[in-house]
Amino acid sequence: MKNTHIKFSFASFLAVLALVTISFTSLPSVSHAGPTAPLDCSGVTWAHTYTIETNPFPPNTAGFAAWGAVYGESHLVESTYQVARIGDAGGEGCEPPPAAPSVTLIAVPPTIDAGSSSLLSWVGSNVASCSSDDFATGGSPTGNRSVSPTATKVYTITCTDGAQTVNSSATIVVNPPTAPTVTLNANPDSINNGSSSTLSWTSTNASFCTGTGFNTSGNVSGSVSTGALSATTNYSIVCTGASSSASSGGTSAVSGTWQLQSTDISDLFCPVTNANHVYESVPNCPGTPPPTGTSCSGAIDTCKVNRAVACNIVTKLYSCVGASAGTTAPPPVPPPTASAYATVHVNPPLAISCAPSSATAGPGTPITWTVTPTGGSGSFTYSWFGTDTLSGASASVAKTYLTGGVKTASVTVTDTSSSGTPGTNTTTNTPGGGSSFSLSGGMQCSGGTLVARSGDTQDGVGFTAGAGDALSAECQNIMGSGNCCSVTVREMVNPQGQPINTFYSYASYSGASLVSKDSYSTGVSGKNHTNYNFFGGTFSEGSTGGSSSTTVTPPTTSTSASSLSTSCSTFICSGDACTNPPPVTPPGTPGSDSGGGTPGGTGTTPGGTGTTPGTPGASSLSALLTAFPITVPYGSSSLLSWTSAHATSCTGGNFTTGGATAGTLSVTPAATTLYSLTCTDAAGNNAFSTATVTVVAPSLTITGTPQLVRSGSSTTISWHANGPVHSCSVSGPGLSSTASSGSQTIVIHAESTFTFSCAAGAFSPVVSTTVKVLPAFNEI
Repeated sequence: MKNTHIKFSFASFLAVLALVTISFTSLPSVSHAGPTAPLDCSGVTWAHTYTIETNPFPPNTAGFAAWGAVYGESHLVESTYQVARIGDAGGEGCEPPPAAPSVTLIAVPPTIDAGSSSLLSWVGSNVASCSSDDFATGGSPTGNRSVSPTATKVYTITCTDGAQTVNSSATIVVNPPTAPTVTLNANPDSINNGSSSTLSWTSTNASFCTGTGFNTSGNVSGSVSTGALSATTNYSIVCTGASSSASSGGTSAVSGTWQLQSTDISDLFCPVTNANHVYESVPNCPGTPPPTGTSCSGAIDTCKVNRAVACNIVTKLYSCVGASAGTTAPPPVPPPTASAYATVHVNPPLAISCAPSSATAGPGTPITWTVTPTGGSGSFTYSWFGTDTLSGASASVAKTYLTGGVKTASVTVTDTSSSGTPGTNTTTNTPGGGSSFSLSGGMQCSGGTLVARSGDTQDGVGFTAGAGDALSAECQNIMGSGNCCSVTVREMVNPQGQPINTFYSYASYSGASLVSKDSYSTGVSGKNHTNYNFFGGTFSEGSTGGSSSTTVTPPTTSTSASSLSTSCSTFICSGDACTNPPPVTPPGTPGSDSGGGTPGGTGTTPGGTGTTPGTPGASSLSALLTAFPITVPYGSSSLLSWTSAHATSCTGGNFTTGGATAGTLSVTPAATTLYSLTCTDAAGNNAFSTATVTVVAPSLTITGTPQLVRSGSSTTISWHANGPVHSCSVSGPGLSSTASSGSQTIVIHAESTFTFSCAAGAFSPVVSTTVKVLPAFNEI
């Protein structure tokens, strides 16, 4: 604080005297500087009231008039500072001010990890009590309190001595929780139509996980079956870490009290007009003065109270002590998340077609029969059989025919895929008292509250069935009565099957239940791979003693196979026989023996020489029509081949033979068509044959890459018509085209379906694909 002095001087006073041409004969002291030693009040606040009750000059004198012109009949001076005084009528003295209150708040440590604690300690001086909206103080002026904020938080304490309040704050910085990680695998990741895959996920630092396309039940690790799939399917998982979204709280506004800061005598002016030019920028104090001890918010930190006294103004300045506007809590921060993706590719249904290397050939010419599979897994077995003991077990077989005629081949193509059941290792321990602990393969704990964790790594040691007792023992080490124990065994194996490392992870839970979780393997054939085995069990503690046993079930494997069969044929001939097969004489009619001759022959031999010759036999007319391939996409061709025996001409239905009794012709039907062949011999007899060519719609494809995106991200839609079409249309959010093939990048904001359709003759194939959007989590 500064010294405050009366704002007028003796020069002013003498000027007044001069004005009235009088002189003072007796003046009160104006140079009094306060008490001298030992009453040294330096640095303390004066507390005096100085009052001039009457005019010290005799009435009717110039001094009396001059005094009255300056001060009036009386003059009151109030100040809390050492001042020059005129006529100290109230006595003098000084008193030390009361000790100022204070408080200090600290946090140890000031920075913690999420879930940890810090100790708040406070020490108040010259205070009666302390309180806080952020933690419990019990009103004590000193103390400490352990706190565990979930996010960075400012703690504030307020202390009072009954008249004044003081504040102190400490900030505890909370490090955010470690971000989670997650992996998602599909085993196998490529399957045949109608088969299933197993989705398996593991995570770290996650509190729960949510799957898209499958149900995780909130578990942070596990495995589920996709069920039978008929189309390639994308899956995703989002795991959420520990929440750091709790508000740091901020601080509440704290009220203070008005306390006298200083008193000043200012603006000497007669008559008084209440002008106050020195402090005119300071607002007047609210309410009824004096405000000492009344509440203040801190919106105004200084105010004034004026009092007009004679020809001057006494100004008292007040300060708002102990007020705090408080702080605003920051917005909640969403918990960290991690995502992973997996795709199960579904192979198209298996389809096959076969053909010879030549539609016609002469004897001695090698013929190669080839089958072409499409769709399926790509892993096939083959089984051939046909004319002249044709056989084989590969996609192509070769055969050299030495005789003419129609040669046929049939092939069965089998699509193979492996599946099986992993082995289990079940250990049962029976403690004394009838209690038991059962650890079973293919199980894990679900739900509940984590009790304890442990782990172990064994280098170069593989996981074997004999490990069951050790797994059980470690579970019991970390469990309590009624708990559930999960064991995860991750075994890394080199291409030769030798173990590299085996990792054992144990976790026990209270209030959990057992759920199924199948073992599986990941990796690429011929390289290092990882085997995952899972065990789970519950334990109820009993008395000492008991027994244990281990049961091992080896893994089983099986092969599920789908197969298709088809046939193909060719015509083997030589020379003119390809177009004019040699005539064959039918059997003769036996002759009459009335003439005593030999009976008629059978075959080409005419009737005997009896009295009645034999009648030549009727001709053996035949016709054969084949088509290859028998199934074609719209716009594709098939080869019609026909042969006959003892025919003079052949005509075709839905195709033209030109009268030829044998030949080939390529046809391109617009729809499934029945072709017929009619062959006639010299006697007018007819033989018939038919072949059907099945026409299927052209195949269409449309894909989105990727098919799972975050909102606002992009995907590329690609489409293609496999075969001739008349017109096409592709549509979807942000996409419209009539091209039969193409691609376009689209920004996705919501789940979107894109459709591709074409017109091809009587066919109108339609396909579609859906791009899904990852869910967004906003915690409030």
